[in-house]
Amino acid sequence: MLIWAVRRRPNDLGTSVVDGTRARHGEWIAKLFAAGFKRYWRDNDISYADRDTYQAWVGLTGLALEAPEALAQLPDHLVERAFRYGFANLNSFPEWLFPLALLKHQLFTGVATGILEEDIRGGGDKESTSDGFSRIAYSSSDIRELIASPLFQLLLTSGLPENRRDLEIAVNLVARSSAVSPTVLTPFLQQNFTAAVSSFRMSDAWIWLDALFCVEPASAWAAWTTAFGYYWSPSSKALFLRFIGRESPSYSRAEERDAERDNLATDAAVLRALVKATYLVWPPANDPVHEDAYSPDIADKATSKRSYSLNALTALGSEQALASLDALAVDPDLRRHRDTFLYQRDKLVRTSVRRDLLPASEAITFLNSFSKTPTSIEEFRALIKRHLVALLEKLHHFDDDEGFLFRSGRGKEDDIRNWLSGRMREIGAQHYEVIREQEVAVENRPDLRIHSRNAELGLISVEIKMAEEPHWTGDILIDKIQTQLADQYMFENGSHTGFYLLANGANPRVKVIHPKTGVVLRKAFAKRIAGKAVNFLGLIEQANSKALAVTATLSGNKVVEVISVDLSER
Repeated sequence: MLIWAVRRRPNDLGTSVVDGTRARHGEWIAKLFAAGFKRYWRDNDISYADRDTYQAWVGLTGLALEAPEALAQLPDHLVERAFRYGFANLNSFPEWLFPLALLKHQLFTGVATGILEEDIRGGGDKESTSDGFSRIAYSSSDIRELIASPLFQLLLTSGLPENRRDLEIAVNLVARSSAVSPTVLTPFLQQNFTAAVSSFRMSDAWIWLDALFCVEPASAWAAWTTAFGYYWSPSSKALFLRFIGRESPSYSRAEERDAERDNLATDAAVLRALVKATYLVWPPANDPVHEDAYSPDIADKATSKRSYSLNALTALGSEQALASLDALAVDPDLRRHRDTFLYQRDKLVRTSVRRDLLPASEAITFLNSFSKTPTSIEEFRALIKRHLVALLEKLHHFDDDEGFLFRSGRGKEDDIRNWLSGRMREIGAQHYEVIREQEVAVENRPDLRIHSRNAELGLISVEIKMAEEPHWTGDILIDKIQTQLADQYMFENGSHTGFYLLANGANPRVKVIHPKTGVVLRKAFAKRIAGKAVNFLGLIEQANSKALAVTATLSGNKVVEVISVDLSER
């Protein structure tokens, strides 16, 4: 009966089989079938040779009905049995196998190695890939990484697959995995390339050479030149054309390739040698032109390989890559292609100075810092500080020169207070409300009082001082951080932050003297703190120290900070 059920849906094993039974015979019968499917695979093992039988389909249906957490808690012998059933799935591994293999990786590699050993010893049809190698190749980068090291040991102990497609998969997987050290792998690849060339098995030789370029590019190029020489005779050109014109299999998805080993893509010296070789053996003049149907052959693949080598060199964006392109442009053997290399050189330079795109996580963080609605006191405090600093930067540097009023000595504290309150309402009305000189505790009035739209985030006070005003001595400006901002404006429990804005409007760092008359046009900023003369930077330094000391005495997450702007110079 179980076989009868899966025969009705052989290409969709799992819940669909039970759903079909439920639709025809009702819920009770469907539950009996589901229990039978689960019981079957637990009671009946399967061999690799039985992977194409109805019994394998029944077992796979039962496994598809199992909950992932239930599979993870099974004893080891049942987990190994589940993996053997997984290799019987049509075309690829079932979805439940991937997380289970990563969780029980030792059990999986043990089962997989045994199946791959059967494929190696069995030989099989040399025109098609064995099922075991095919399942591994088209699985995932995590699965391939798990099996790479055991597979390499298997190749050393059990010999190489007679099936060329299996050999290509095995060598490719081992070469692209970081689990196998290049120092161990390189001699193995060199030895087999040399053996294949010596016995004129050139199709096998290209498999080994491809892998060697991936692992140790310099050794691969040395192996080529040792076997065929530097001089491009007609015979060596024909062989190289066969190499670059072959189908190079890729078993990984685009998003997985960055995690795989490909040392050729980072070796400027070898890429330069390959670019020259591909241009000499297959110049652009030989490229085929397609006007209708496109079925790539050796000529098309050679064209693609030439383009890949040049583009990979350009994509490096390094000094070595730039030097390689310069060398190619002046190479007398390649003088007909000089403009191509100069174009790629310019492309490399333009790309190198272009700013990298932000990763998604950093982009989200950046956008949140400007537009995200605050959800905590810390986020609300940071938002107000960003807005204040950005607006003061605009007042100081923007082309409209709104800071000219202050630089000319006519701007007062009221002017900067009114300008800030208006601009803050424009950019932050959705997050907070700004009130000028709102009366707070004990009839005190801070210049700006900022109320969060979320009452739980409290209040922020901003006190503004035009520091060059003569009635503000240096000592008074420092004392006001404690006596005015902390003791008065932050007296209430909801007022957790005080920003002390010190602005210098008219007095520059160095006094300005008329070059002809010697008259002082603008006095330099100067104050005295504890009897010591300071400029505006010195005042800010002292104010920051005072703010840190005052904050240390406050409780309840209260903070005092100094914000400064020097409008006296553009």
